[in-house]
Amino acid sequence: MVMGIVFSPLGLVLVFTAAITPHWREGQARLGMTGPGSLLRPGVKGQGMGVKSVEALLLLRSDGLWESCLQVEHSELKQCWPVAGPYQRDPRVRLAQGLVLTSLFLCGTGIILACIGVRCWTDLPLRGVTATEK
Repeated sequence: MVMGIVFSPLGLVLVFTAAITPHWREGQARLGMTGPGSLLRPGVKGQGMGVKSVEALLLLRSDGLWESCLQVEHSELKQCWPVAGPYQRDPRVRLAQGLVLTSLFLCGTGIILACIGVRCWTDLPLRGVTATEK
């Protein structure tokens, strides 16, 4: 009983954390930074600016069940938005969303029933409480 009461909330926290993290699917893309319209241009020789040439930035994209994020590698710059488009309409993503929500509901219900069971624990079973829990 004690292990169930301790590990049930821990499981609930872990399932909730897995549900909100955006790292279910990850990818990378290179963004070119040199060219006629770019903001970062290589320094011109002889101007003494000391600006180094930047070829490209690496963008890390991560998709979760409810949000997608885009982050510049080795930077604090991160942008997130709600999941939309074909990724959200994928049947596997919809199934995972449903299973995670069902898991959260069942875990919460299990914790409530375990708390009731522990509070009503006696040497002689209370048949009325036992019947309502099944």
